[in-house]
Amino acid sequence: MKKQLLTAFALAFMIFSHAEARRGGHGFHRQIFKQLNLSDEQKNKLKEIRSGQKEHMKALRTNKRELREKFHEAIRSNKPEAELRKLHGELQAARNTFHTARFERLLSIRKILTPEQRIQFHELRRHHKRQRRGMRRGMQHGMRPPQTEDDDEEMGDF
Repeated sequence: MKKQLLTAFALAFMIFSHAEARRGGHGFHRQIFKQLNLSDEQKNKLKEIRSGQKEHMKALRTNKRELREKFHEAIRSNKPEAELRKLHGELQAARNTFHTARFERLLSIRKILTPEQRIQFHELRRHHKRQRRGMRRGMQHGMRPPQTEDDDEEMGDF
């Protein structure tokens, strides 16, 4: 009984933590940017980058998700191998397009940061990535929080 209660508590904590990390977009990046002590000019430039690419990134993410669902549906069905290969290629292309856009956004952000802020930004991101990886490893035996559209991404959307 104690073990079940402890497991339920741990699962609830992980789900809550995951939901909090996703609340209001990518709160993680907002926290990082607060820790970097950005100037008002840097904050404004960052806001321009985010707002300028928001709809584009959303469209890329939606396209990738739809292709992933279509691909998985085709895998489960009796589709011919040629169609599966075609869908796989389309999904890979959509992922590459998304990752390239995200990389370009990262480069835009780097231009705004000072060398010291870049180092700190990298360290904070690396720390966050380790935490997420550890949290996922702790969710064994099918105990995962609700999947979000970015769960297959290693970096959040900047």
